[in-house]
Amino acid sequence: MTIVGWTVYAIAIGLLLAPAAWLLEHGLARIGLPTRWVWLGSMALCVALPVAAAVTGPSGPDDVVSISGPIGEALTLVPSAGAPAAEPGGAVDALIAAVARWRAGLDRIVAAVAAALVSARPSIGRWVGVAWGSASLLLAAFLLGSARTLSRRARGWPRQAHLGREVRLAPQLGPATLGLVHPMIVLPAWAASLPAHRLELILTHEEEHARARDPLLLAVGLACVVAFPWNPVVWWQHRRLRDAVEVDCDRRVLRRGAAPPSYGDLLLWMGSRRHLTWLPATTMTGSRSLLERRLTAMRTTKLRAALPRTIGATVVAGGLVVVACTTEPPVAGNGPQGPDPAASVQERNPGVADVWIEPDGRVYINDELHPMEDVSEVIGRLEAASGADLVVSLQADPEAPYGVMHDFQQQLRASGVPRVVFTTRTAPLRTPPGELSEVLEGLALVLPEAGMQVPVSGRNLLHLVVRPSGVVEVRRGVSTEVQRVRAADIEALWRQEVASNPRLIAAVKVHRDAGYTHMVEVLDALHAAEAQRISIQVLAEQEVALR
Repeated sequence: MTIVGWTVYAIAIGLLLAPAAWLLEHGLARIGLPTRWVWLGSMALCVALPVAAAVTGPSGPDDVVSISGPIGEALTLVPSAGAPAAEPGGAVDALIAAVARWRAGLDRIVAAVAAALVSARPSIGRWVGVAWGSASLLLAAFLLGSARTLSRRARGWPRQAHLGREVRLAPQLGPATLGLVHPMIVLPAWAASLPAHRLELILTHEEEHARARDPLLLAVGLACVVAFPWNPVVWWQHRRLRDAVEVDCDRRVLRRGAAPPSYGDLLLWMGSRRHLTWLPATTMTGSRSLLERRLTAMRTTKLRAALPRTIGATVVAGGLVVVACTTEPPVAGNGPQGPDPAASVQERNPGVADVWIEPDGRVYINDELHPMEDVSEVIGRLEAASGADLVVSLQADPEAPYGVMHDFQQQLRASGVPRVVFTTRTAPLRTPPGELSEVLEGLALVLPEAGMQVPVSGRNLLHLVVRPSGVVEVRRGVSTEVQRVRAADIEALWRQEVASNPRLIAAVKVHRDAGYTHMVEVLDALHAAEAQRISIQVLAEQEVALR
């Protein structure tokens, strides 16, 4: 993963989390709940998710599937008795499928933007790194220097007691709350002459900031900005965090008994005063837009009327957060454009045909585009030219539907080349093609001849139906009972089942619209469980139609 791709990924994550936080803030504000934690959490995720991706590397559907091993048998089984599994339905499945589509689309966009930037200026990564480090250092130095200067000035401000609170009296600065560990209230000199009721409201407001440790919260937000100074989304989120801190504080002041008309009048009067925006210090003053938000937030809303909108906003925000958390950073050298056309066919191992399949059905054989109907003829020519048994290293975009893969397998069977290795990434050839387990990474299978069927007892089948959402439906033998599991659960499930029936066969049926990655996840789990007999078939139309 290049630094350019990682930067684009970080900004894309922010563009998902920012609207999620905005929706959640508006939903919580309608029912009077604090919103500052929403923005702090969003900023933390904007930093944590890219950092985690850089430390651990990409994971999930776009990863290399490392399931090397001996050639197995792919059987075409006679359908056994018993009703086929039903297609999962309902709102939950629809939501899962929608989130998966959003995530996959964003993955492709991030990869395409990163690839375009790198191709336009190959040295851009080095300049991005230099600019990032310089900006972070300069911003950190500015903030630390400003904080130190302000702290030194504050030590010279006199301490005074006003309405039972100890404050520091500054010439002009304030009202504000300064200090991360021991917050102190700062009042400007002119505040000492205010009427008692106004001064009480000001002191109550700043006292609430100190009790909630709001300066420390703002400092954490600033740390996120220093970490990612090039990300405009993080800057915008920090501004929203400052605003949310003030709105939440207003609510706490009102709960302590302040009269809304008097408090609103004070906010209007304070609106034109100077305020701090670049230090972790809270102030009563702010921009005109913030003043409008604070006055609007003081209105009371009926819970029954606001609750449906809050729930709706929370659901949408949750979906955006899921997409953000599951979006994969682009892998270096693996853009969505397919295989590298610059690779030399002469440098390839003649005993291996490299195949890449796009989601729209385009087929690249040794980096040359061929229509699906010509695959059988092209593979046949390569088999004849190799002078040995040809092995097809099959790769596909993770979102390529299995229906396209099935059509390709039919072409392979017609060509008479049965040996195929399923994988999701190119693996370097390190040894002669005769040592297949050391040459290719993937699940090696021998496709049966066209029309070949092997009758088996229905009791010896473990049906695994892979749906478009990635859900796997498990049906045992002739039983009609269906269990829905994740691909990650298949390994443990297979070991448990085969322990009681050593003759068990994994009958994998894949929906035509299911992504290639879902099929590979199931095969990976079966291989990890040391399954010896596997059948891979496309889900029949009549089985798809049954619900």
